Amino acid sequence: MSDSPQTNSVAEFAQYTTGFMVLSGLALPLVFYHVALIPLWSFFLCEVGGLIIYTSIVLFGWFFREDASDDYDF
Repeated sequence: MSDSPQTNSVAEFAQYTTGFMVLSGLALPLVFYHVALIPLWSFFLCEVGGLIIYTSIVLFGWFFREDASDDYDF
């Protein structure tokens, strides 16, 4: 275990809560539709809206990612 890199517990907690929120954001409309709290069109709109938002966040992070190899000295 001494060869393993040190883990950042704050970053791991943030990743856990982010995964929980994304999963619940996509799963709660399904549960609500299943128990007839929302109609079918509301379910589809919630899912499509969530996917658009989550996709835009992932693409934003991917597009503005900085690599360590970008340190060029001119």
